[in-house]
Amino acid sequence: MDIVNLYAPIERALLSAYLGVPDPKPADIAGVDVTKPVPDDWNETRNGTGPRASERGSNALMLENAVARICLESAQRSLPQWAVVRDGTVTLGRRRQRTARRERKLRPIHLFTINWGDSGPGFSWPEAYYATWLPGYDVSVVTASADSPDTHGYSDFAIGWFRGPADAHGRAAECVADHWIVQKGYCQERWAYLLDAGALDERAANALADAVWPSNGEDQ
Repeated sequence: MDIVNLYAPIERALLSAYLGVPDPKPADIAGVDVTKPVPDDWNETRNGTGPRASERGSNALMLENAVARICLESAQRSLPQWAVVRDGTVTLGRRRQRTARRERKLRPIHLFTINWGDSGPGFSWPEAYYATWLPGYDVSVVTASADSPDTHGYSDFAIGWFRGPADAHGRAAECVADHWIVQKGYCQERWAYLLDAGALDERAANALADAVWPSNGEDQ
């Protein structure tokens, strides 16, 4: 199916920028500036695609967040969610967005969910990884999802992509490992334990982590 029917112009502009689609761009997206945040009230059947004004830490992951929101639109109820109740009022770490009413059914594949650590009773730092195949582009995007924007400024963000279907689990795992290597560069220690297995089981997740954080303390 034609990508014009699958993705809104603003979505195609965002995906083209993230995937490095070469110029010239189609006329209907040539004037879209993806370096500027997409407002909360952007409307194509009430679906905002870019970073929300209410969840914006810095511009560093703005594009990655917008791409992740496209990829994860059908998986929102499964993503990590932080919540607290104070004086009878519930505060959530993330808000659900409306799903785009387009002729597409994106099916994110859950790889696994880790817990970076526990900072106190009932206070974990989960991060879930998904791979989503994007029809029309024939690529799969791997995303990371936390339960709030506290760590990265955004709850969801793309961490890599590869050509082909999302069930190429080895390629998806490489994207996750690359993400961990970046976090390790910021002195992030190995995650504490697996919260939920998916397409990759506990053994595969631990093997991937052992390659990034060798037990002997020496980089490979």
